Amino acid sequence: MGNKIIFSNKLNDILLSQESLSLLLTKGLSSFDDFIDSLIDSINHYNPKLNISNIVFQDIKLDTYSGLIHDETEKPLGYLFLIPPKLGTRSGFLSQQVLGFLSNVIKAIEKTPTYEVSNLPIYILNSDVEDIILSKAINIVGARILGFHFIDLYGRDEKSILLEKYGEVSFKSIAEFDNLLKLNGVNEYFDLDISNSKIIFKTDRLKNLQEPLTNEPYYFGIKALPALCLASKESFDIDLTAFDVWYPTGTNKNVKSFYEYANKLKSINYNFKQKIFYGAPGTGKSYLVDKIIEGKNISADDIFRITFHPEYTYSDFIGQLLPTVEDNNGEKNISYKFNKGVFTQAIQKAYFDTSKEVYLILEEMSRGDVASIFGDVFQLLDRHKVGSIFGYSRYFVNNDVIAKDITYFPGNKIKLPPNLIIMGTVNTSDQNVFVMDTAFKRRFEWEYVSVKPIKNTTTGLFLNNASINYYDLDNTKKASQWVEFYMKLNKFISSKDYLDLGEDKQIGQFFIEFSNKDNEEFVSDSIKNKLLQYLWSDIHKASFKRDISLFSEDISSFSELYDSFSDNKNVFSAAFIQLLNS
Repeated sequence: MGNKIIFSNKLNDILLSQESLSLLLTKGLSSFDDFIDSLIDSINHYNPKLNISNIVFQDIKLDTYSGLIHDETEKPLGYLFLIPPKLGTRSGFLSQQVLGFLSNVIKAIEKTPTYEVSNLPIYILNSDVEDIILSKAINIVGARILGFHFIDLYGRDEKSILLEKYGEVSFKSIAEFDNLLKLNGVNEYFDLDISNSKIIFKTDRLKNLQEPLTNEPYYFGIKALPALCLASKESFDIDLTAFDVWYPTGTNKNVKSFYEYANKLKSINYNFKQKIFYGAPGTGKSYLVDKIIEGKNISADDIFRITFHPEYTYSDFIGQLLPTVEDNNGEKNISYKFNKGVFTQAIQKAYFDTSKEVYLILEEMSRGDVASIFGDVFQLLDRHKVGSIFGYSRYFVNNDVIAKDITYFPGNKIKLPPNLIIMGTVNTSDQNVFVMDTAFKRRFEWEYVSVKPIKNTTTGLFLNNASINYYDLDNTKKASQWVEFYMKLNKFISSKDYLDLGEDKQIGQFFIEFSNKDNEEFVSDSIKNKLLQYLWSDIHKASFKRDISLFSEDISSFSELYDSFSDNKNVFSAAFIQLLNS
């Protein structure tokens, strides 16, 4: 079994015509079945991971030359456009077969986080028997600039004609693309103002938008869309003045999709792709991460979360081969299967559809050796900051383990897609467990989460603010609200007038999570088992040589602290009790 390509019956009729079959015969393809087999072989040779086993024609609503690549579960893997053996007299090579359907895709993903023209890979399979001349080569260049995969059924490409006419085969800048278009005459699609980094799109090729349009939008789009993407990557200003008056009443979907996509690139929302929230333990870093995700209405299937710890490894993060026992007619056999780590799961889910955001949440990052955990994929964290490729990794890395099930790219190269958002949390009190190096830190945005208490936006009351009991110096029972208690505790920990341990040792509002239903015994147990343990291990020991102490001088061990608190006795020093009562 394998994957399949679905085309409409309309294309089937064209390919079965006597004219098409006669032309294919000149290329050594003696039957329709030979042609189909050749299409499948060409696609699988280009990207073996697609594993196409069948091409089917159905009564389906698709543009004539467009197809859908599906896996065995009907999951979409990409779009395929077939350039037929014979083009019509007025059919543009590549443009006519692709741009009508592409306009629909651009419209469908207009409000999504991807800034490319498509949410899935686009493959263009050329079976046109005519030679690749300069005008066709220019269209192929435009398709490659847009990130499309061009495959020629007969093993040809555009390089020879480009070398002959231009001397170059790679066009990475808008200026180079402009010069290429001028080889075929005047550039009717855009003007460049290089000194001011500006591109001005023109309507000359669109009859100045004064007359009904037929094929003109196809010819325009295959030149204007690549130019738009190149210009955006170089941070050029995009001038659409010539289209502004036409757009509100214009009806041509191909021109409208260009205009809307151009405006999307003009107003890219440069939201973070990688951010670490850091602060004292219990400040609500994970709460803040959850709130960000809740505001975006993300499916639970698109959220991947893991907590780092000192024993967490690259194999845990990326994946590893693990033995499994299989029952083969009563005989137990041991085999090894690859168990995907959370990073591999997240990136594969993101490439399933780049128009949907996928979140990878890394908790307690400073408790793991992040350089070792990320390993070779560390380089992927360096992302593009501008243009249609905003959010993609700047560089590929070779990783056959991760790339194996990602059909988006042929081969073993991978990069992070723009819809994969990585958020992490770091406790400042853990910063010496594993120190993050500067190279790692600079690839993330950082946001400090303060120890200041948070209020409910509706009621105005402090969140997580239970009533807690403590005992005065004479063992008189007293009560305090949690927010007041922990804020005074933080002052005692960090102030130069007291322990002077700095902000790293403070705690946050959610260090202990309370509920409105918690009774006095539960609250007391939470204080005793969580807060006191932290204060003894991380605060008392760090301040052991200071003249002032958090705990009573009668307390010499944690067991004494625990027992005294359980017996409803005061455990704190006079200095802290005085601050607490103030």
